[in-house]
Amino acid sequence: MPAICTMCRRRPAVYVRTFSGDKLCQACLRRQLLKQAKRSLGSHGILKPRQRIVVPLSPLAPLPSLALADLASRVEARYGSTIIILINRDALEPGPGTLDKIKELGAEVAVESRPLPGGLSPPECMRAERALAITAAKRLGADAVAMPYTRDLLTLALLEAMAGQAEMLSEAEESWPGPVPGVAGLSRVESEAAAAYAALQGYDATPLCRVNTGVARLLKAASWGRPELVYSSSKSIGLLASEAGSRFRRCRVCGGYTSGGDVCWLCRRLGLG
Repeated sequence: MPAICTMCRRRPAVYVRTFSGDKLCQACLRRQLLKQAKRSLGSHGILKPRQRIVVPLSPLAPLPSLALADLASRVEARYGSTIIILINRDALEPGPGTLDKIKELGAEVAVESRPLPGGLSPPECMRAERALAITAAKRLGADAVAMPYTRDLLTLALLEAMAGQAEMLSEAEESWPGPVPGVAGLSRVESEAAAAYAALQGYDATPLCRVNTGVARLLKAASWGRPELVYSSSKSIGLLASEAGSRFRRCRVCGGYTSGGDVCWLCRRLGLG
C-alpha cells in the first residue's frame, strides 16, 4: 500500500521531508514551501507590491533556483509583481522545457553571458552571483533581487567565514543593501526540500562551472538527521554579522563586507564597479 500524505490524509505521498518527517503529496509540499517562501521573501521589508524582482539561476543551487523561480512567481503574482528569471549562459543550462513551464506562471526571462572565476568557495560563488544579479537588475530596471539561497547554504557560508573568511559573513545574511537590494528567497527552506519540489515539477538544470564544495559535504554529513544544527544558525549569523559590520564596510556593488576600498576584491575581479 502506498503511503498517504500526512497533511491532507487523502493523496498518496511522493516525498518524505527529512527535516520534519512529513510524508507529503506534491500539492501539500507546494503548500508548505509557498508558506515558507512567502515568509523568506517578505521578512525583511525589501519586497513591495508591483515590483520587478530578479531571481538568478545559480550553478551552486540549480534545483533550488528553479524552485524559487516557481514559488516566487506564485507568491508575488498576488501582489502584482513580476519575476524575471536571470540566466547566465556561462554558468548554468536549464533543461528542455523547464523555462517554458515557469513562464506559464507569469515569469519573464533575461539571459546574460558572464563567466564566473573557477575554484571559488561557496560563499565567494554566492557573492559573485549576487554582484552579477544586481548589475543585471540595474540594467533591467528591476527593484530587487531574490537570491535562491536556502537555510543550509546560509549556514555553509557561516562555516566558511568562521574558518578564515570573515568578510564572507555577509553571505550568511538573509538580506543585503546595495543599489538594488537583495533577499535570500529560501532562507526558511532546506535545500533538499527545494530540490525535491523542483524535480517533482519536472524542472532540470546543469551547472557549467565548478565550485569548491568540500565544506558543503562536511556540513551535509554533520547535519543529517539534525535539522536543529542548520535552522539554529540564523541566531548565530545575526550576532556575528553585526560584529563584522563594525569592522568592515559594505561593497557598493554587491553589498558584501569588504576591508579594502569601497569595492570588494571579488567585484573588482569580476570587472564590476
